[in-house]
Amino acid sequence: MRLLNVDILAEDVHVLAGFYNQVLGLPFALPYAREDGWAALRIGEVMLFLLPSDQAERDPKRSPGEGGRPGLDSLALEVEDLDSSIDELGGSVTWARSEPTRLEQPSGEVFRFRGLHDPEGNLIYLSEFTPSSRGN
Repeated sequence: MRLLNVDILAEDVHVLAGFYNQVLGLPFALPYAREDGWAALRIGEVMLFLLPSDQAERDPKRSPGEGGRPGLDSLALEVEDLDSSIDELGGSVTWARSEPTRLEQPSGEVFRFRGLHDPEGNLIYLSEFTPSSRGN
């Protein structure tokens, strides 16, 4: 099995489609037409569907590491160079923390990531992964 798609319920599909496509650079997986009311973008081999929500109430924006209701917490997008990606996005996004987080695993693998919020407050991480060089 493999992950095929992830769905985000949106207050405004058009605004989110613009953010994910124009700001984060995700290509549309299927033709996008605002009047259809939904969008499908591609994240590697996975499709990200933006679907209209029938609810107006949402959870408040969270910072990384804060608890919340059970359910999907965030999306993480792997980038080759976290610092370059942060510089490229600069002030065009709302960062969830002021600095990246670094996690070094006992195996020597290193994860560096920084969270941001999309226009509706969903938490997205830009993540850089460095495999272990130990014993190789």
